[in-house]
Amino acid sequence: MRRAALLLLALLLLAPGCFVLDELEAGQEIMEQHSPKTAEERESASKKVSSSTAGKQDDEGLVARVQGWLAQRKADAERAKPSVHPDDVPVRCEIRGSMQFLRKFDCQLRGGREV
Repeated sequence: MRRAALLLLALLLLAPGCFVLDELEAGQEIMEQHSPKTAEERESASKKVSSSTAGKQDDEGLVARVQGWLAQRKADAERAKPSVHPDDVPVRCEIRGSMQFLRKFDCQLRGGREV
């Protein structure tokens, strides 16, 4: 009985290692399939990399355009803000016995009085 238990335990401990090795071998085969095998393929791969860096320069132009657009939207939003009435100044307002600091018109709307 002890031998069977030891044999079963050994199989359980070694079995996952076999699966790991199988996965590593499969990954190595995939890497070999996609890696360039000849000097010509290596050169074409390096050209692809250099063309992708040229695309990044276009992306930098895109980033600059987006930042410009955002700055323009922010400037438009600043101009579109409503102006504050000159008489609507911050005041000390008493509402139901408590003291608050509000704008004059807000104090009047809430039923308070200026102090």
